[in-house]
Amino acid sequence: MIDLSFPIRYSSQMTIKLPLSCFCGQVKGTLEPKGIHVVCFCKDCQAFAHFLGTEEMTLCQNGGTEIYQVHPCQLKIEKGQENLSSMKLGPRGALRWYTSCCKTPVANTMNAQIAFNGIIHSFMDFKNFSIDKETVLGKIDAYVQGQYGKGELPKGTHPKFPKWITFKVLKLIFWGKILKRNKPNVFFKEDGKPIKEPLILSKEQRAQFTV
Repeated sequence: MIDLSFPIRYSSQMTIKLPLSCFCGQVKGTLEPKGIHVVCFCKDCQAFAHFLGTEEMTLCQNGGTEIYQVHPCQLKIEKGQENLSSMKLGPRGALRWYTSCCKTPVANTMNAQIAFNGIIHSFMDFKNFSIDKETVLGKIDAYVQGQYGKGELPKGTHPKFPKWITFKVLKLIFWGKILKRNKPNVFFKEDGKPIKEPLILSKEQRAQFTV
């Protein structure tokens, strides 16, 4: 039997607001840090970092990207929303957001109806925050898609995407829909269209960033 209980416990205490900032500071916001903490080694996350030219700042030594999965309403952009841009590595797949000003990777999204934003660690401004990352985000829930990782991977890394973490993400999305936590969404307009039309790479362009 699949457990559909709400995967995130919300406290009645004052909520932490984690500051967000792109590399150059033109885009800033805040995040309510209650979600699912993963490191993804997939070839698409690696290709996105290479597309932006930020692999040294985004990828760990094993080629993983640290991502924090939340409901859209937990994210606010307070400055520079006009600098958000989007792309896809092909006609299908995730919509990947970054800043046009300095190529900071920001988030992965699906569409306006699905209550899911995967915020990339590079956009989190821990340099100007008094609480350390693990205290704010919690320990990493899972290391996934290890089949694409490099070198000696962290203990417990799954070669693909384990069912238990899949169910956890589905619960996040399910309760996000039930509780209508897909709005407000800084990446989409009221009509459901992205605030910036994505650049969609051709197969030839995608091949340039294959790792």
